Amino acid sequence: MPCDQWRMQEPEDARMATEDVSSSVVEELERKAAEVEARLREKEEENAALKRRIESYHIRWLEYEIRTKSLEEAFHEQMAALQMAQDAARMAEETAYDRRGPSEPYTETTAAEAEPVVRLWHGRDRLSSVGARRSAVNRLGSEFRRQSRTLDRAVEPMPGPGQPAAISADDLKKLKAQFRAWAKDYKARLRRAQAEIDKDRRRRGSCWI
Repeated sequence: MPCDQWRMQEPEDARMATEDVSSSVVEELERKAAEVEARLREKEEENAALKRRIESYHIRWLEYEIRTKSLEEAFHEQMAALQMAQDAARMAEETAYDRRGPSEPYTETTAAEAEPVVRLWHGRDRLSSVGARRSAVNRLGSEFRRQSRTLDRAVEPMPGPGQPAAISADDLKKLKAQFRAWAKDYKARLRRAQAEIDKDRRRRGSCWI
């Protein structure tokens, strides 16, 4: 090859090599940019899913608090009604005791003398009945507090941003179903206890004349 041609070919080869390097660098940069964009989209989707999950847990937690508050109110109402029944029974027993007199011997001689004694024992029977009602409601109260602690342990702590969830969505569904079934049974038993208390109240006028 003549010297002049070789000198003309050398810059051309250098230019082509530079273009090849530049093209390779651009392709590499474009590839890395695409990877960064893909990772960014993935992170955004993860953050959006986490946000939806937290919002779902928050809504379920509010529902749990509302149901718990409703049960607490029902329990306190039942306890107040039971206390009133117990106070009334105690006052009735004291009234019967005053009618019989503290020094009067506990004997049955005539029908007239035996009547206050019968009333006294009726009062004791009523007090025993009220005590049984109170024990039943106390057991319901203990069960309510125990169930509340169980639910508290199940749903706490609530997941925070970037933290794993305490329980899965399926576990929350099962917990919600269990809570609904227990609450239904609990309210039914409270209604039965209230019915017994109301029954005692209705008999109060007929037992204490």
